[in-house]
Amino acid sequence: MELRDFLGEEEPFNGIAPSFTDTSVKGEGVGVKEAGMGVREARSKVMELRDYLDGGEKTKKAAPMTAQHSVPGRRLADVSIAAVKELQEQRAALLGETNASVISSWDISQLVGTNGMDASQLWVYIKHKLELMVEECWFTRGGRCEEVGAWSTVHTVLGICYQYRVHKPVGTSGIFNNMYLRLKDTEQEAYNDDRGFKILIHDPRDDPVIDLRTHGTTLEEGWGKDDLTYDEVSEEIAYDAIALLCDIGGTLGLLLGASVLTFIEFLEVLWMKLLRRWRA
Repeated sequence: MELRDFLGEEEPFNGIAPSFTDTSVKGEGVGVKEAGMGVREARSKVMELRDYLDGGEKTKKAAPMTAQHSVPGRRLADVSIAAVKELQEQRAALLGETNASVISSWDISQLVGTNGMDASQLWVYIKHKLELMVEECWFTRGGRCEEVGAWSTVHTVLGICYQYRVHKPVGTSGIFNNMYLRLKDTEQEAYNDDRGFKILIHDPRDDPVIDLRTHGTTLEEGWGKDDLTYDEVSEEIAYDAIALLCDIGGTLGLLLGASVLTFIEFLEVLWMKLLRRWRA
């Protein structure tokens, strides 16, 4: 954005002022050129523009800008990783990027503008789908949640959350009149092994802030890959046919060899005795 767009067309542009770039504003350059003012005044105007882009107070001469260009800090555990990866691949295809490490390093704020989506549309696109998370929901005896209440979408600093409210006040208590909610984790991957759900029970008049653990709870899965063990049993032939034949042959050779030698020894002893008697 040039300073001409910031000041408006009513300001005179008949001179040249130094041009410099501020790379701290989302990686975009803020250039000042062809401005009919001094260097000090130009710097002052650019500082006002920088404050505006950083969330400062809008001046009277500031061009109208939408507030949907900033994305609050959100963890990947609060969004659908599959949707984020899909947008990363689409952005890589548009930019011609092939480095997988660079593509995976793009955060959510860098995905704004992909397929023409602003920040609000991006939030909706990468949210966890309610129809996939909630497998079953009951409220009161035999009443489904959709029959006695309604789900609504709430935008928070952590992303899009889902809020359930009943149409009428609850007049009965007991284990059969509670809320039964069965959730399903549809994510195939986890960010830093962070899995599960965050549930906040709050007053209907309160603004739900999921970071506060006063009335909230973290619902985690009861198992993980670190807790799973398995035994692998494999069988191998320890005594095959070749070893058997070798042992049989060796044993037969030993037995036959010992028998022949013993027989010859007996013949030799008998012959020596007979020879001595004949000479005597």
